[in-house]
Amino acid sequence: MLHARALNLVPAFRRVYNPASAIQARGLHVEKRLDDLGIDLPPAPTPKANYNIVCHASGGMMYISGHLPLKTDGTLITGRIGPASGGETIKHGYEAARQAGLNIISTLKEQLGNLDRVEKVVKVCLRLH
Repeated sequence: MLHARALNLVPAFRRVYNPASAIQARGLHVEKRLDDLGIDLPPAPTPKANYNIVCHASGGMMYISGHLPLKTDGTLITGRIGPASGGETIKHGYEAARQAGLNIISTLKEQLGNLDRVEKVVKVCLRLH
């Protein structure tokens, strides 16, 4: 489960966001790059527990927490990693981590409207058990 993550945002909370200027300044359009790589973002997942805060914005930072490796069909990728002890393969763990990451990006897109507002990722904490 992903516990905490902080993203530094283009100072959109202090001024009106202009996506064209952000793209020009960095020379990159995040969603186009994802499309070029053949990465389709899943719909942003809804909370699977009794909590209301998935994202919290404060002082130009966005904190995101509690994302699971939930597939688009609603199933959860589960299993213990470690073939030597009867668990799943490393590839299975990679797929679970990737899916949790895509879910985080989808939540960002839903919350921000445009992924180009993300200036940099400050911290990622992922736990696979």
